[in-house]
Amino acid sequence: MRGKDKLGFRNFCVYLEEAGLDLALREIARRHGVTLYEAYSDARGPAVVAARTEMWYHLTTSVGRSPAEVAKIFDRDRGAVAASLKKLHATAAQLALEITPGTATSVVRLVVSEGRRVRRAV
Repeated sequence: MRGKDKLGFRNFCVYLEEAGLDLALREIARRHGVTLYEAYSDARGPAVVAARTEMWYHLTTSVGRSPAEVAKIFDRDRGAVAASLKKLHATAAQLALEITPGTATSVVRLVVSEGRRVRRAV
């Protein structure tokens, strides 16, 4: 795993537990078939990207964290989080989809698969 150490992940888990976010994020990871460790890591598989994006969406909309705060939690660049969320909203709007907490999983999966199709076509 590039750049993400186990100590960073341990601190990530401690923070999630203290903030009461661990169960919600573990549930999101489970729905996508990945572990919390994979979502925290630099892994780029479609399921991992979808889980990570949904976690970021959940933290910014349901919990009220800013993209900068989410980036710090996940040890990422603020621009990466903001760009991912911007792409999520733009693709959802282009496909005429509304993102709600109940539809976030399906919309994120669709957006990630759309992005993969576009890259393959180029």
